[in-house]
Amino acid sequence: MESTDLLNEYLSKKSKVFTSSNGLTLGQLEEGIYSSHKFSVEEIGFDYELFTEPESLHEFIENYKLESLDKIDDMGYRDIWIRYLKREAEMEVTQSELQEAPLTFRLYKGKTMIYSRVLHFYDEVNRHLTLPEDFFDYFLHNEKKLNVAVENMYRY
Repeated sequence: MESTDLLNEYLSKKSKVFTSSNGLTLGQLEEGIYSSHKFSVEEIGFDYELFTEPESLHEFIENYKLESLDKIDDMGYRDIWIRYLKREAEMEVTQSELQEAPLTFRLYKGKTMIYSRVLHFYDEVNRHLTLPEDFFDYFLHNEKKLNVAVENMYRY
């Protein structure tokens, strides 16, 4: 795409938050534009949200490799998933039992960083967690650690 002016004009015709036909939500803030995609796996009681931090229009064009404005309405899960794998987006995972304390996963070099601002929790796994099953397994294998963080959250 040639310029941020075309994107800015396109966005000015949209509401501040809108969703593409393939489920990618785009939101406009003073500090830039963010994107997110939510999905659930009800069988295991997990909600997932892939999201990017606000970025400039130029960064948005570059990071999504936008070639034309027509592509915006076709953007969806696959597009933001690629950004997660490239370490440009984060995955927030909410377990049904911990609705008020989601965990955020971010790939970094050869590991995955896991944190929760609400729980004052931080952990690292020395591999990339990339599949919904990987996040489920993390909750399963770290249940004691997460329960301690939840107990401390309610204590203070």
